[in-house]
Parts: sequence; structure tokens; C-alpha cells
Amino acid sequence: MDGIIHIDTPSGFSVDIPRAALDDATLVDYLMKVDDGNELYIVKAAYRLMGQENKDRLFEFCKDAETGITPFTKVVKVIYEILEAPELKK
Repeated sequence: MDGIIHIDTPSGFSVDIPRAALDDATLVDYLMKVDDGNELYIVKAAYRLMGQENKDRLFEFCKDAETGITPFTKVVKVIYEILEAPELKK
């Protein structure tokens, strides 16, 4: 599972994800917790999938310029766009 997957989300966020991250049991565990109704684990899943630097970039991308607040709903929306990207299905 070598290589990098480049994703451009419909929201305009771009990220490079190591292909090896898709074979991470901890990532799968976090996503299962999200499926079980604990949506807060989606941020931990994003960290496992993208790494700290890209997660920080995502938060900055989602931050409201006027308030300085990073809306959780916007972060979750972009994370789902990443997880649903056709590039991850290949």
C-alpha cells in the first residue's frame, strides 16, 4: 500500500493521504464508533487518516474569519467529503 492519495473536496479543501493510512485498525475502530452514534470520534478518525498537520490545516480551513471559531459541523462535513471521495475507493 505505497503511495499518496490526493483528494480535492467539493468544499475546496485539498489533502494528501498516505495510502497506508487506509489499512489502520485504529482508524477503522474510530469509524465504527462514529457509526455507533458517537460522532465526536470523527475528529480522531481524521487525525488517524490525515495526520496532525493536515488536521490542523482542516481546522484552519473551516475557521470562521470573523469569530475565530471552527464550527464542528463544518469540520465534520469536510471529513465526510474526504471519506466519501472516489479516490479512496480505488
